[in-house]
Amino acid sequence: MKDKMRVLEGALILEISEDRTEAFITIRSSAGGAVPDSEFLTHFLHNNKITDCIIAEELDRVISEKIFDIPVCVARGKKAVYSKNGEIKYLFRDDSKEKQPEDGNSIDHKKKSNIKAVSKGEGIARLLPPTIGEDGYTVFGEIIPAGTGVEKKLPSGKNIFVDENDPNLLVAAVNGAVLIVSAEKMDVVPLLDIKGNVDYSVGNIDFTGSLIIRGDVLSGFVVRATGSIQVFGVIEDAEVYAGGNVFARACIGRKKGRIGAGGSVSLVFAENSRIDAGMDVTAQDYLINCEVQAGRSIIVSKKRGLIVGGKIISAETIEANIIGNKDETPTIISAGFSSELRQQLMLIDEEQTKNINSLGLINKALVKLNRLVLLKKTLTQATETQIRELVRMKNKIEESISTVLERQDEVLSTYSNSESSKVRVLDTLYGGVKINFPDFQRANKDIMKNVMLMQLKDGIKIFPAK
Repeated sequence: MKDKMRVLEGALILEISEDRTEAFITIRSSAGGAVPDSEFLTHFLHNNKITDCIIAEELDRVISEKIFDIPVCVARGKKAVYSKNGEIKYLFRDDSKEKQPEDGNSIDHKKKSNIKAVSKGEGIARLLPPTIGEDGYTVFGEIIPAGTGVEKKLPSGKNIFVDENDPNLLVAAVNGAVLIVSAEKMDVVPLLDIKGNVDYSVGNIDFTGSLIIRGDVLSGFVVRATGSIQVFGVIEDAEVYAGGNVFARACIGRKKGRIGAGGSVSLVFAENSRIDAGMDVTAQDYLINCEVQAGRSIIVSKKRGLIVGGKIISAETIEANIIGNKDETPTIISAGFSSELRQQLMLIDEEQTKNINSLGLINKALVKLNRLVLLKKTLTQATETQIRELVRMKNKIEESISTVLERQDEVLSTYSNSESSKVRVLDTLYGGVKINFPDFQRANKDIMKNVMLMQLKDGIKIFPAK
């Protein structure tokens, strides 16, 4: 959209709307109170390339009523009605998108489910075709094209089919849960609804599909599902893995509990737990002494919104109301570290550790041989050969250390998300918190309020949180 146009000529002001479909004339009273005639105003518009859209009645009204200092629309084109792209309308109920009361305790979690359950034969998605718009034109006679809407296609996937009587309707072939893999792929997977706890009466679960667990997952049990998992209760020091998303009331891991999700993890709070998500991790209340890794963002900014203790690692944004506490509990916050970057850095670290250990052993051996040289002053041919070989190995390892450091720099530049990553603290950032970005680190010592930390080329910069 072009900027608003404004022309001043003597007592006249001509203003063109941002979409260029309306032109306004203002006659300034400061110019002496004389009103130009219709011919003069028309000539003024023509000089500014407005010829075909003039509203003669409005020009006459400006003159007859002697309207000063008020913009009057004297030319009008036609606004374009833009074509709309086709879209996919999902037909199943999605409780997760319904507005929730601000007081989370008022929600009946026993009735609410984030898993999108459907029945066999039920319509799950409808293809809406693109709409055809209508061209417009500006006051200068320029055409404003309506554009052409883009066609969409119904998603493909498992256990779904197109209705034979309605080619724009997608139907579930089985009872189950909808798993949206992408804009182009949607599956309906079997749904297992466990009415109580996962305990000795149920045993470990390894299910092809999605799970609803109405109670808790008790200590020591393992739950796996290829789809999504919703736990209405608490995950204790147990293991829960989902190919899709994980929704849970809480995870109290006692340093043994673990949640893994190919999608996102959403819960109210977690303590002493390990959480790994391919996408986002959202906790409403707090994360205390947890190890959390997310392929996108980690958000803890509802209710108390507290992160304290543990290691929090995300590829993009980390956001919380409060990070750390008055006791300065050690808390590590790392942003900009994608899963690929973490894996590559781990392999590099292992290789470099081996190099450094080997170099240390060689240096010790050379020190012993050098002492022998000082004592005996002459060396056997075997000893000289051994020294030469150790020196050769030392040089090779030192070259390897240098090469690994170069590869580390290359990996950091290739896989880091430092440009888009940030740490936002909407309330208080305490001392004792270490902030890591791929190229820079900051050990926070002071209490700060409402801050956003980002990595720039010359270091970590602090801005007001937006």
